[in-house]
Amino acid sequence: MSLTYASSSSSRLGSAVFLCQPSITMATFKVDIYSDTACPWCYVGNKSLESAIADFTGQHPEASFELVWHPFFVFPNVKGSTYTYREIYTRAHGPARAADFFRRLEVAGAPLGISFDWHGRTGDMAASHKLLLWASEMSSGSGHQDGAPSLGLEDDLYPSPPGSPRVAAIDDDDGRRTPLRRLIMALYSGVFEQGRNISDRGFLASAAVDAGLARDQGQALRWLDAAEANDILAERTAAIPDEISAVPCFVVQDKFQVGGAQPPDVFLQVFERIQREHMSSLVGS
Repeated sequence: MSLTYASSSSSRLGSAVFLCQPSITMATFKVDIYSDTACPWCYVGNKSLESAIADFTGQHPEASFELVWHPFFVFPNVKGSTYTYREIYTRAHGPARAADFFRRLEVAGAPLGISFDWHGRTGDMAASHKLLLWASEMSSGSGHQDGAPSLGLEDDLYPSPPGSPRVAAIDDDDGRRTPLRRLIMALYSGVFEQGRNISDRGFLASAAVDAGLARDQGQALRWLDAAEANDILAERTAAIPDEISAVPCFVVQDKFQVGGAQPPDVFLQVFERIQREHMSSLVGS
């Protein structure tokens, strides 16, 4: 039986394991994330999920979460940094509707500690999705053991440029966030709170290093230019199910769909239900 939570707060539209020694009495929670890095509602939804995971693992330290990133493109034809987010949504919705759009987002984001800044410029989201898919592959253990893409390139091909911009420090008070979890928050915060450009390779490479994904910016840049990264992005984008028509969308345990920017309590209810079902199955066996 599936349970679906829907929300109108969504936009048209890879795996990380939150590592902890699993307990036989605690379920392992898989969350498939369908999201775009240029979608403000996706920031709200992902911040809500992050808050729920932190709350749940605070109560159940033995809990294990596997996050799987699935790339979706809200603005598939945007390649350059022509408009700010305020401009593009005002052009799309008109001034009156856009004002309401921004207000609803600011109201939804405030309880999660999000302070939106709409002056950042839009850009091509492909590179950001490549990094997130890399984080998914590495953190799940399906990538290379040393955490580095096997590109056959010299380490100094893309040396880290001097004076490269840094992203804001990532709050990690639970001490157990994976690179994927850190990177998701760093990219969304950078774009929607710090006015950063999602297609800025310096910003992306810096975020990858600060998230613990890449050992240096040169390694992150090599991945962005790798044919393997292009292939994975194309494959994962094409594999999105037809029924996923809006983002953010989160599918928990392959059966509970949480759509739109739901509050953390909704995710917690799903986690608690899954845990009850898991315990019942142990008793039944």
